[in-house]
Amino acid sequence: MNLTGKMEPCDTFFGVCLRRFRAGPPRVAIILTAIWLIGCVWYVSNNIGWAALWTFLPHELGGFCAGVFAPPAFVWILVAYIRRSADFTETAGHIRQGMSRLTCADEESSDRVEAISEALTKQAAALTAATDRAAEQAQQCATF
Repeated sequence: MNLTGKMEPCDTFFGVCLRRFRAGPPRVAIILTAIWLIGCVWYVSNNIGWAALWTFLPHELGGFCAGVFAPPAFVWILVAYIRRSADFTETAGHIRQGMSRLTCADEESSDRVEAISEALTKQAAALTAATDRAAEQAQQCATF
């Protein structure tokens, strides 16, 4: 909601969640990354051994590193995608608000248009009256 209490286009439940999500690094992604890395350290310590890890062939070590770092990388790519979506949602909301301000005249603008139209109506009536008087005077001059 804005300061006047009106709902903004991006004030849906999902929009609020996205706005909070965009505020800083999501705690869930940080926690998942930490849990994953701790689990990998535990796995190497209990099943492989740190000394044996350095005896891996290059392709085995590369596969191990890919297995360790690919899931957190995927999580952070997902975080970046959601944050970008939140930015787009907020920008679209601002654009919608701007368009509604352009299409829906406020009270002050309506009053101003009404005052201008009244002034133009009065000027048109005055011009018509002046034209009629001038036509009458021209006819009086023509009859003499």
